[in-house]
Amino acid sequence: MRLSGLDMEVAREMIRREEEEVSVPYAEPLRLELEAFIDGLRNNAEPPISGEDGLKALEVAVRCFEQGR
Repeated sequence: MRLSGLDMEVAREMIRREEEEVSVPYAEPLRLELEAFIDGLRNNAEPPISGEDGLKALEVAVRCFEQGR
């Protein structure tokens, strides 16, 4: 894959930036997923990830798995 001039400039800028530590609080992933699901049922809330996005992520995971065989 070749990068365009703009992509190369973005890549160079990312390399030039100083590393920055980002604090991310730990949360159990399955618990968060289930809480979002239950919230959606109780409050008719939109899920944080759409079905389409979930399907795309699954397709990527399947392709990666198949490439590893």
